Amino acid sequence: MRNCTVCGKEFEPVFNTFQAVCGRRCAGQVGKIKRKAQARTLRDRKEAMKTLPDLKKEAQIAFNAYIRYRDRGKPCICCGKFPAGEEALTGGSTDAGHYRSRGSCPELAFDERNCHLQLARCNRFGWDVASYRAELIRRIGLAEVESLEGYHPPKKYTRSDMKAIRDTYRQKLKALQQNSPENGQ
Repeated sequence: MRNCTVCGKEFEPVFNTFQAVCGRRCAGQVGKIKRKAQARTLRDRKEAMKTLPDLKKEAQIAFNAYIRYRDRGKPCICCGKFPAGEEALTGGSTDAGHYRSRGSCPELAFDERNCHLQLARCNRFGWDVASYRAELIRRIGLAEVESLEGYHPPKKYTRSDMKAIRDTYRQKLKALQQNSPENGQ
């Protein structure tokens, strides 16, 4: 007597001594199980091959997507305008704009207080720092803005840090989307 590798039932081998499954139904499932296992190992190998810059890019994409979704329906933090006309329909008209830039202050790149919805034209082609700061004070308070403007010790991100940030913001975005009024919640 043997146990079927698919369903676990006990069976008596009928065809040969190497028979691993109890019947045709389970034999049909063996290929699917093997393909799923191969796909899983391939995904794991691809994940292991990712470099720190690759992971940082994925983390930033997940963070920015969360910020854009969190602030949807709000005006641009700089100019106070909403995306208009075709811009709003085609997408790509808004960015997750950082108050303290990622280049000058990389330790704040993943700080939610430092990043808000911004029209792409404001973010990419120069923006008024004073108006951004004034609106930021209105949204998060003067103490928080002064905290952002203060000293922050440099951070040395590791691969596991980047994976954790990426996964955290993917989960936060999914939770926001599930709880949004558009989904009938």
